[in-house]
Amino acid sequence: MGKEVDRLIGYSEDLIRAFKSNKKEKTLILLNELWNENKESLSIAKEFKIKYLLNLHNYIEMTIISVKQNINNSTICIEKLRNLLIRLHAIVDQREVRDHIISEVIYPILKSWGYKKKARAFVKKEGKNVKRVNVYSSRVNDYYCVSFIFEISVTGPNIDLGGERAEEKWFELTEDTNVDRVKAEVKEHLIKVVKPFLDKIK
Repeated sequence: MGKEVDRLIGYSEDLIRAFKSNKKEKTLILLNELWNENKESLSIAKEFKIKYLLNLHNYIEMTIISVKQNINNSTICIEKLRNLLIRLHAIVDQREVRDHIISEVIYPILKSWGYKKKARAFVKKEGKNVKRVNVYSSRVNDYYCVSFIFEISVTGPNIDLGGERAEEKWFELTEDTNVDRVKAEVKEHLIKVVKPFLDKIK
């Protein structure tokens, strides 16, 4: 999805240049390409009722319609495309938000419990056992949406657990997410759910 945002930004920038150069044929070609690019994403958003995508792609659709209506007024068209660029550049990569939560919330807590960070996992040796807490991301993660859950593995002479979950609790990050709320929920979940589960495993 990050590539899709980059393409939308690219079309918008190319359109601004085309309007500045008064290349009407090129602007029409680019507008149609942008329309087709946006149409597919909008249909997916409608099908799955994804609010943040609906808002974005409806906005793009209205911008394209407005630009077509004002095709002979380059000043208006450039202004509308610049506003679109502002909106596109404001989109946050939710994978980066997840990684920020890992470094700002999850890592300090697990570090205080004696765990060492390895990528998006945390490992601790307790006696002959090795405990691992993994921040597992769902396979559908993309630029706009990330879901993650805590998975626990333990290996040792008398134990071999893999991918256990203290609770089926997923944390979702989207454009609409209150990140501070998610941070608080993650912290509470680690302390009240994950820690007791880990402590039971001897």
